[in-house]
Amino acid sequence: MSRKSIVIIISIVVLVGGGIASYFFVPSVNSWVNGIFGIAKEDTQQSPDGPKGTVPTVKANLTTDKQAEVGKAIYAGDKDTVVEVYDKAISAAKTNPDKVAMTQRKAEALGQMNEVDTAIEALKEAEKIDPTDMATLSFLATLYMQKGDYKNAAVYYRRVAEIAPEQTDSGSYTKADYISRAEDAEKR
Repeated sequence: MSRKSIVIIISIVVLVGGGIASYFFVPSVNSWVNGIFGIAKEDTQQSPDGPKGTVPTVKANLTTDKQAEVGKAIYAGDKDTVVEVYDKAISAAKTNPDKVAMTQRKAEALGQMNEVDTAIEALKEAEKIDPTDMATLSFLATLYMQKGDYKNAAVYYRRVAEIAPEQTDSGSYTKADYISRAEDAEKR
């Protein structure tokens, strides 16, 4: 098997694996939009405060065919195809959480292609949709670090710290972790 085939297979497995992982970690959703990806459904859950509330859950993902197309485009360095596939999916998204999730996936694919500036532009669009999305803000901070723009990295780590929990049971990063990352970025 050639190196190119192996890279394509690994890219497809990673993209499909993300979809499978989101299936297990995000409540199942049965609706599909234009055969491109699943969209959010509102599930009623017990809120921590006691009364039942409506909590939107996100299940935005590309179909297997589209994931394969993106995987091949990443390997070939075809940024235009990656952007086109995700832009169509983002346009078809009916909820803001889905638009943010698809934009994050677009940025992740662009980041895999070392298109850091384009990935940052995509995340800035997600930030406009939801300026308090921790994943978007943290991803922006990470990309700015990768780019060597430590000033902006520190700004975004501090923004995440403002909304991050003081402590978690899940091992996720806490407010103190993000403050520490911001301070590290400011020292550079």
